[in-house]
Amino acid sequence: SEYGDIYKVTLDYKTQGDQEVVTELKMKYFDTIPACAAICVLKTGFLFAGSEFGNHALYQFQGIGDDNDDVESSSTTLMETEEGFQP
Repeated sequence: SEYGDIYKVTLDYKTQGDQEVVTELKMKYFDTIPACAAICVLKTGFLFAGSEFGNHALYQFQGIGDDNDDVESSSTTLMETEEGFQP
C-alpha cells in the first residue's frame, strides 16, 4: 500500500477445458516496511525496496506467511454494502 504495508495474495483456480479460471482470491497482511517507489522479490529469498527519497533496503524472508493464526480475507466471504464490499 502507499503506507508500506505488504500483503500476501493467493489465487485459487481450476481448469475448465483449456482455460484456467480463478475461483477465489485470498489476501493476508504480511508486513510493513518504509514506503518505497519500487519493490523486487528475488528467488533467493530477498526483497529489495528502492526508495525514491530515502535509503534503499534489502530484507531477507524468514517465512512465506503461511501461519494459520493470521487473519485472512477471501473473495468468497465478501458482503456487498451500500459503500462497497466489506470482508
